[in-house]
Amino acid sequence: MNYMQRRTSISIDEAIAILMGYATGPIDLKPDANSDCDDGWENTPPFDLELLIDERDVLEGEYHLAKHEKQPQHVLTEKLAALERVRGEIDQVYKHRCAIEDELNKGERTLLRLDIERSRLGERYITVHSFYEWQERRTVLSEAKPDRAEFVGTHATPSKGEGTKKETKVRNKMSRQEQAILDAIEKLGYDAKALPKYIPTEAGVKAKVWEAVQNLDLFGNYDIYDKAWERLRRYKLIGEAGAPPPKKS
Repeated sequence: MNYMQRRTSISIDEAIAILMGYATGPIDLKPDANSDCDDGWENTPPFDLELLIDERDVLEGEYHLAKHEKQPQHVLTEKLAALERVRGEIDQVYKHRCAIEDELNKGERTLLRLDIERSRLGERYITVHSFYEWQERRTVLSEAKPDRAEFVGTHATPSKGEGTKKETKVRNKMSRQEQAILDAIEKLGYDAKALPKYIPTEAGVKAKVWEAVQNLDLFGNYDIYDKAWERLRRYKLIGEAGAPPPKKS
């Protein structure tokens, strides 16, 4: 009877994931038994604005690099189309967040009801029942409006198949970026989880690794490299020697 254990409320991010067509209800994350990383891809929800922003930055880097290298027009067109697609998704996420916040700010007139007990923990949670009532109301209203893309999330977003392929491709590239950094750290003779602390008067490990990987096709510019480095820090795959161990939840 696992269905009885499902949460009866969702966070605002989960609500946006549903509106974007990435989820159908509460997102219950499960650890991957084959992964040593607490914050790896396996443990991230299907909607993650930070992932979308990273994806946009990767695609921007690829597009500007292709322009700099004067690649064929059809290549530029494809890269620009991919970039515009993810920019559109980010815009759609923003519209959904604005719509939810606007509804919550209606006070007693709001159709969205907060889970009082769970919301006491800090993050606001909306009851699933009220969310679907609100979503159905918006869908009905949208049928009378020509610009229904503003009201129905699945209208202006790619199908699950398209989204999964695109997300997998970007994640694969991000994984290659991360592995390239880890390989370079190892080749330089450092322990990725016990890097020496940065000294302002010396070139740090991060700068040395950038020098080693900057000519790879994986990195269009330093900003993309910096984001990959920060992801590894977030996943606790790199860290400084003597840093306190991560807190166990």
